[in-house]
Amino acid sequence: MSEDHAARVEELLDEASLLEDGPTKVMLLEEAVGVADTHGDAELGFEVRQDLIHAATFGGYPEKALVAFTWSLAYCDREQSGQLGHGMLWKYKWIANALPEFPHITLTQIHGVLDDMTARYAKAGMSLRAVHKLRCGLAMGMGDRAAARAHHRAWQQAPADSVSDCAACERNHRVKYLFFQGKDEQGLAHAGPILQGRLRCAEIPHATLAHVLLPLVRLGRVEEAMAYHRQGLRLVTRNRSFVRELGMHMTFLALTDNLAQAVRLLERHLPWALEKEGQARRFDFFLAARFVLDRLEASGKASVRLRLPQGFALHSESGKYDVGELAAWFDADLQALAARFDARNGTDHFARRLAENRALKELVVPFPVPTRRQGGE
Repeated sequence: MSEDHAARVEELLDEASLLEDGPTKVMLLEEAVGVADTHGDAELGFEVRQDLIHAATFGGYPEKALVAFTWSLAYCDREQSGQLGHGMLWKYKWIANALPEFPHITLTQIHGVLDDMTARYAKAGMSLRAVHKLRCGLAMGMGDRAAARAHHRAWQQAPADSVSDCAACERNHRVKYLFFQGKDEQGLAHAGPILQGRLRCAEIPHATLAHVLLPLVRLGRVEEAMAYHRQGLRLVTRNRSFVRELGMHMTFLALTDNLAQAVRLLERHLPWALEKEGQARRFDFFLAARFVLDRLEASGKASVRLRLPQGFALHSESGKYDVGELAAWFDADLQALAARFDARNGTDHFARRLAENRALKELVVPFPVPTRRQGGE
């Protein structure tokens, strides 16, 4: 076995280590995997895939992470008698969490993965706290409040251990659960330690600052929401894994009649949503885009200037777009996605979200983003 391939892999890993999670880093790690595989070096291929799973997960490429993890799981079954090390047990959470994002992955397959994860955690002597949390999230994504309550209870009762999520992620998930159950005030109170900066991690408060915006608007606390918008947008605007949260910021800007800023977000981040592998996050961003267009129409805007990617179905060289035509395109895509997810889930949750999005106009409260002179964006 030539050592040259190992040296080349090391060069690629060194180069990737200098980059933030994103397309270039993922590309370099995929090249490293290819080198290892070409030379039949399964052990090195496994090691490199661990980096790839991380970079793809947090760089916004969940399908690439899923492929790499599936290969790694088979390697562990073949070479380690099915025993997973701590790193693989931890990464299993990321993969299981991403599966519901893809409507072509059936509920039977998702539950099968969660059952397999349960068995492997038990084999390793680990708590099932993380699995219960994932099942709670799955139920929330399907709009099943009763199932979410049952899994939330099991999650809260299970002991924490070394494969449980960090305190910041756990609290953020419970905040989302409380909002899902219609308990805005309780959710905001529970978010206190995160919003006050006392709990944080690689993804928190980034996600939390986006998720509190709509509940705050519903409670009439718009000035507070604006402060969290200004703080949170800076944290998510450079990472495509936060497409869902960017949509939440876009919706907030439309709710407060900051339409120029909302359009800028739409223009800047639509390419990420268009290429998004996880279709549930694409759905969320498109919902926000549709609401922005609704507000533009309500303000009397018949056309809008946007720099959109050439791959976009309605791409115009002039950069001028008819608002009604854009709205119709988003409507068609959203309805198709909603139908696929609801058929997979056996619920009408996504269809109801379309109706709820249209009803957001009742919450509009003009509140200008502070100017730079005032300390704004």
